[in-house]
Amino acid sequence: MRITYLNLTDLDRLIREYEEKYSVSSVLMLKDAGVRSRISEDELLKWEAYITQRLALRDCHQQIHRDYLPGKGKSTKDSVKKEKSANDDSFAYAA
Repeated sequence: MRITYLNLTDLDRLIREYEEKYSVSSVLMLKDAGVRSRISEDELLKWEAYITQRLALRDCHQQIHRDYLPGKGKSTKDSVKKEKSANDDSFAYAA
């Protein structure tokens, strides 16, 4: 069995191809049984898998940014405080 790794751009492209092929949005495909009835089961499974994977990758991407950015902000603020206190100390010695 061959494994294919897809990124967000790949998934967006594949989903867009299905939407253009069937002239229907992914949201409507997921909600409307009439639309689903005219699409083969294999195509539905692939399309749904691409949507699910895209959601999972977006969630992962957002979580990484949430975890990363606050850490960067703290270290920057801490380093500014350290520099300020070091400068204050040097001014005290200079006086």
